[in-house]
Amino acid sequence: MKQSTSMMSFVGIFITAVLSISSASFLYFKLHTELSQDQQMYRAMSKIGLRAKEMSRAATIQIASLFFIPIVVSTIQTLVVLNAVRKLIGLGEVNSSIMTASAAFLVVQMIYFILVRSRYVQKLKRVMV
Repeated sequence: MKQSTSMMSFVGIFITAVLSISSASFLYFKLHTELSQDQQMYRAMSKIGLRAKEMSRAATIQIASLFFIPIVVSTIQTLVVLNAVRKLIGLGEVNSSIMTASAAFLVVQMIYFILVRSRYVQKLKRVMV
């Protein structure tokens, strides 16, 4: 039982890591493809008085929602589903493991967010008037 639990944890963490990295990459490429449209929008808004600080704040909120809302939703969904499954197959408590894994992926996602945000905002600042 302990070995199967360990194996399930390993497979779960591995799949989550792969999906987390791929989702972060998709988000980066989504932002990259929309960059020219955003540059035009922020350039036009800077002509009517938008400051770089306000642009940075708006872009940060936009990028943060793309990066972190899915992690929060998936953590809640995992807690609900695994607690129901755990009772059916007789596993022990899994909430602390789920929270630990979610926190680890949140830290990794935070690092990726900081990198993507800094590059994205830097490119947007180039077009500000």
